[in-house]
Amino acid sequence: MNRRPTIVVDNALGWATEAFGPLGHVVALPGTAITRDAVADADALVVRTVTRVDAALIGGTRLRFVGTATAGIDHVDTDALGAAGIRFASAAGCNAHAVVDYVITALHLLALERDPSLLAGPCAIIGYGHVGRALAQRLRALGTEVRVCDPPLARRVADGRLDPNHAWDRLAIDEPFVPLADAIQGARIVTAHVPLQTSGPDSTRHLLDRFALDRLASFAVVVNTSRGTVVDEAALGAWLDRTGGRAVLDVWAGEPEIDPHLALHPRVRLATPHIAGYSLEGKVAATAMIARALAEHLGEPTPWTGATEIGALHELHVPAGLSALARTTACLREVNPIERDDAALRTVVASSAPRAVAFESLRRHYVWRRALAHFRIDTDAPAELVSAGLCPPKGDAIVLIAHGSPDPDWRRPLDVLLARVRDRHPHRSVSLTFLDHLAPSLDDLVPALEHAGHDAMRVIAVFLSPGGSHIKRDIPALVARVAQANPGVQLTLVPGAIGAEPDVVDAIAVAVARLGAD
Repeated sequence: MNRRPTIVVDNALGWATEAFGPLGHVVALPGTAITRDAVADADALVVRTVTRVDAALIGGTRLRFVGTATAGIDHVDTDALGAAGIRFASAAGCNAHAVVDYVITALHLLALERDPSLLAGPCAIIGYGHVGRALAQRLRALGTEVRVCDPPLARRVADGRLDPNHAWDRLAIDEPFVPLADAIQGARIVTAHVPLQTSGPDSTRHLLDRFALDRLASFAVVVNTSRGTVVDEAALGAWLDRTGGRAVLDVWAGEPEIDPHLALHPRVRLATPHIAGYSLEGKVAATAMIARALAEHLGEPTPWTGATEIGALHELHVPAGLSALARTTACLREVNPIERDDAALRTVVASSAPRAVAFESLRRHYVWRRALAHFRIDTDAPAELVSAGLCPPKGDAIVLIAHGSPDPDWRRPLDVLLARVRDRHPHRSVSLTFLDHLAPSLDDLVPALEHAGHDAMRVIAVFLSPGGSHIKRDIPALVARVAQANPGVQLTLVPGAIGAEPDVVDAIAVAVARLGAD
């Protein structure tokens, strides 16, 4: 288009001017003021959850693009957008690591206060989207037994509707899904990461009801960071009353009006105002994702990535003289102060102030947390801190390149091995990439590690079968090419190992052992 496009943006969206200004004329409005009249002459609309996007809003407008800078899309009628020929983009996954940071911190608090063995699990993860997958990986790195339930995704895997060559799909293909009843039976932790679906065979409304809660271990922890009505709050309150269980609740039925009795329940360890996904990194990622989608729609280069706003890593001092769990929990408390958010909500709920207004105010004026990965730890820090999500001390990283397809039968032993490698090398980042799938590829991984502060990397090639001679010959050339593209990084190719698929775990162990203990 010859004229500059008009872009209506929710004025609570961070960095809207920087991200969207180069792409057009930005009109910033409160989310509640984004009406049909306000967007009638706009070319693009960027919203948050407070704006309902439906046929009534978009009908008869000039809109050709709608983006929501949120992971959830409950507030968007995608069918109406499709019928109107309007391109839609969401920021799916933007806050996944923030939610995982929240859950990991909450579980460490409870483990330290009640029972260190809590982190051993079993942990039932309900929902295997962006958050569920990231959480499963983080927990397994900590040695937690994880069970995953996601019936719609399991059916897609069974029907062969996923691409085994796509990294995202491969995680689902390799996951041994279990039914809900099996996932939660005797589980010590259950954490929900599902969208709200109120009807149909995959309804998630009251997914965790009285019958589900009664299957949990008596001292279990219920975590909900998805949607309030995924948990039957009345049943949860009754379960808390009659058992030794605990709850961590970030979302509530009827938001912004929430149940004060549940929020103040003595066995609700954390009660927060729907902020689990609120990290600076998540907010930057959300805006950047929609800016990139809009730039593609307009045929323009992406003007803003948010790198300046993220800034350099912060150094974190780890206290000495405590147990590994106590040291890890102390660091998580310092960098991820969700107890502050719990205190703020409880103060509001206990006061005479209008709860709905105060709830929204807590969210709107939230002081964004920083991602755990933004903090680099001391050289003498326990390995658990790296597994929990904090950045390891600056130093050379270990990059494993495997040739072959990971079979589900040995995927779990492989995860256990990687956890052991990380434990043996607690001050290094340990990454695994496959040549044929399970990104990131070496091309993506090296600059990402450099951005995280690693200027030296040791690359180990591990082959899952005696074949593939051409692949083996190509490894030195691959490493040389990536090194040339990243001159600020010292890449060293370490002799690898060869093993048939059943021996892949031993093959990687042998290859890593060649590094020694330095």
